[in-house]
Amino acid sequence: MASSRCGIGSALVVLFAAGMLAGASVTPALAAPRPSPGHGVFPSQHEVEAAKARAVAAAAEVRAAQARFDAASAQLVAIEQSLSVAVAAYGEAQDRLAGATARASQAADLTAAATQRAEAAERVVRRSAALVYEQATPNPMLEAFLSSGGPQDLADLDTGLTAISARQVDAYATASSSANEAAADRALADRARVQQADATAVAHRDEQDVQAKAMASEHEVAELTAQQDAAVAMLAKLRRTSAAVEKSRQEGLAAEAARRAEAARAAAADRAARARAATRARSSGHLYASGGGAGLTAAQLNPKPVARSLMGSYGFGASQWGCLDSLWTGESGWNWSARNPSSGAYGIPQALPAYKMGSVAGDWLVDPTTQLVWGLGYIRSAYGSPCVAWSTWLSRSPHWY
Repeated sequence: MASSRCGIGSALVVLFAAGMLAGASVTPALAAPRPSPGHGVFPSQHEVEAAKARAVAAAAEVRAAQARFDAASAQLVAIEQSLSVAVAAYGEAQDRLAGATARASQAADLTAAATQRAEAAERVVRRSAALVYEQATPNPMLEAFLSSGGPQDLADLDTGLTAISARQVDAYATASSSANEAAADRALADRARVQQADATAVAHRDEQDVQAKAMASEHEVAELTAQQDAAVAMLAKLRRTSAAVEKSRQEGLAAEAARRAEAARAAAADRAARARAATRARSSGHLYASGGGAGLTAAQLNPKPVARSLMGSYGFGASQWGCLDSLWTGESGWNWSARNPSSGAYGIPQALPAYKMGSVAGDWLVDPTTQLVWGLGYIRSAYGSPCVAWSTWLSRSPHWY
């Protein structure tokens, strides 16, 4: 029994010792102090806050860079619009000048013809007066009484004088009428010349306005483009991508926004047209089922020959010309300063956004050749040929390519 109790006691001692050892091995680990900030495996609160601050700062930088890019883009749009309006005003002034010149020329021709008629009528009056004078001197009545014919000669003389007098009266009336007509035509010609001079002055003023805006815009566009490039570089750095990718992204966003604006405008126009048709149907009881001048370059006055000369460089044969002509006639009417008021697309190829044409040259705002080079390159890369682009343009409503 003793041995048995001793054995049990010994076992209890061993278990107690084991328990003490186990406790000694666990308790210190549970009671160990927490690591000090900055020395643990996980980020400290300080590091988390610092990361948040950096993220907020980076987001602010992105917003600021985007705002600078958008501001430069908006200023470019304003320049495009201003120049487009100036060129349109110049074209209208040229049209008015052409009309005034034609009216002045016509009035001058009418004046010359009326003056000739008045002079011819005056000569008839002078001849008639001379004839009467010749017949009535020195004393035809006395000669008639003394002649052998007597009264018969007198009667013939009276008849002749009466006839000559009647012709003289008609000639005088004609001369008077012709003189009045010539005077009226001269007054008309004078007014036409004044109108022509006024139209010339307006056209000259508008031409100077276009030239001044074009010259001023060259520096502004270059400066704004540099601002855009700097903003794009900053955005690319912040987003950890390339400047080319970022610029493509910005252009895509602008084009998409413009397409949405154009679609909204077209939808609004369609709704307005439907409303007008409905109004007409209710009221009637029936259902009724979009210049040139001396100051512009040859390319600005007529860019088509330049486009035809460039086509071969892009692999487009002569058979593609009709499609290209139709495409850009539909897009811009071949007007280098054309601007879509809804989308902001600009130039002959209607680039959207317009500053994309700056990849060719910085004079894209005013130089048709730069616009044509960009447009032909775009057609080749996006569609392969003008005819494919034209077919695509026709298939879309509202039209775009």
